[in-house]
Amino acid sequence: MLHLVPMTEAEFKIYYDVAVADYAQEHVRSGRWSAEEAYENSAGEYQTLLPAGVETPDNYLYTLRTDEVDGPVGILWFA
Repeated sequence: MLHLVPMTEAEFKIYYDVAVADYAQEHVRSGRWSAEEAYENSAGEYQTLLPAGVETPDNYLYTLRTDEVDGPVGILWFA
């Protein structure tokens, strides 16, 4: 069974670090940003979207867990 569990601050930190780096690389591959500016641009966009992390008003971040797997299997973020 799938469970939606409110994301903790510790989980958000892990999510944020991976998401910012991945988003930066996507924009480098697409040619939108240079490698030199990508991480800073990506972090800036995430800071704009989620300035208070998991406590950002009107944004809902969940960790997806299952009974079959030890640890998270994904995340859900909606605003």
